[in-house]
Amino acid sequence: MRALWIGLAVFSVLCGIATGFLAAVAGDWAALPTLAGAAGLVVATVKLRPEDSFRVAAILIGLALPVVSMVSVPAAWLAVTGEPADCVLVEEHAGRYDPKGTPHVYEFDCAGERFSITEKDDTYSTELGDRVELVLDRNRMIGAGLPTAPAQFAIVALLLTGVVGLSFLVALLGLPLRPPPKPRLPDQLGPPTGGLVP
Repeated sequence: MRALWIGLAVFSVLCGIATGFLAAVAGDWAALPTLAGAAGLVVATVKLRPEDSFRVAAILIGLALPVVSMVSVPAAWLAVTGEPADCVLVEEHAGRYDPKGTPHVYEFDCAGERFSITEKDDTYSTELGDRVELVLDRNRMIGAGLPTAPAQFAIVALLLTGVVGLSFLVALLGLPLRPPPKPRLPDQLGPPTGGLVP
């Protein structure tokens, strides 16, 4: 049974690290493996170390891995597989309303291919018909991005995510279990008597 919980912990960490890529490819469906990974990490930790305080670390890491991955994967992926393209802004409109604000959707034509970029606010100062340089994934697995994205920071953040996830797994599986507290004997109950026998 221990092998099952170890497998679940490894799978959950991998889900957390891959969340950004899943979100870029599958969109909102990435929430399912993200939630399953976070919950799986907590369950596996509780099963593997029932007496330890690893639960809080599992919750924090289960939440942190997907968040960092979501922020860093698109820019890191484009830094590795991207190629610059000269594009034309052909359409701009408000996106679907979000409680955090109304996003702006920008449609670009890049040599006959259409790409859209959604931003939280009106960040582009360009007008319709203006030329903009974008970075396109040569495999077309994820959407286009801006060349100003902090690619080096994103790569470092993604590598650190992997290191943190791997370190947690090593600690979870490698550190010795803390022994359970010893039960108190009946003669140890009650207030101390200073060595005097009543």
